[in-house]
Amino acid sequence: MDSGHNEPQVGALAGVIDAALEATVAGSFTRLGVNVRRATQHWTDDAGQPLAGKTALVTGATSGIGLAVAMQLAKRGAAVRIIGRNEAKAATARSIILGEAGERADVDFDVVDVADFEAVRAFAERFTAVNPVLEVLVHNAGALTVDYRRAPDGSEATLAAQVL
Repeated sequence: MDSGHNEPQVGALAGVIDAALEATVAGSFTRLGVNVRRATQHWTDDAGQPLAGKTALVTGATSGIGLAVAMQLAKRGAAVRIIGRNEAKAATARSIILGEAGERADVDFDVVDVADFEAVRAFAERFTAVNPVLEVLVHNAGALTVDYRRAPDGSEATLAAQVL
C-alpha cells in the first residue's frame, strides 16, 4: 500500500482516539494517555537530545516539578535560568542543580514574583538584553492561596502568577 493513502486514515483514527482520551480526563492526563498518543501519533522520544547552546527559562524552579525540569535541562547542557520569589530558595535550587548537573553547568537565577507584572516586565528587559534568543520556556510557577489576594496590579494573585 502507498503510505500516502494510509496517513489520512491513521490521522483520522488518531484524532478520534485523542478526542476519546480528552473526554475522560483521566485518560488524557495519565500515563495511559501519553502511551496511546505516542503510539497513534508517532511521537518521538527526544528526552536524550543534547541542549548545548540552548537557553532555557524555568519559573517555579525552586522546588518540585520546576526544580526537576531545570535539573534535567542543565544535565542536557542547556543554559538554565531559574526564577523564583525567594532569593535564598533560588540560590539553594541553583546549588542543587549544579550538584546534580556538575559545576560546569550554566545555571543562574533571578528573583522575580511572576504575579507582579511590572517585576516580570523588568526581568524580561534584563533577560533579553543578555539572552536575545530563548529556546525553552517552562512556566511552572504557581501557588494556591487559601484566601483571596490581589497582585500588585490589582488582578487576583493566582491568575496573575499562573496566567498573566
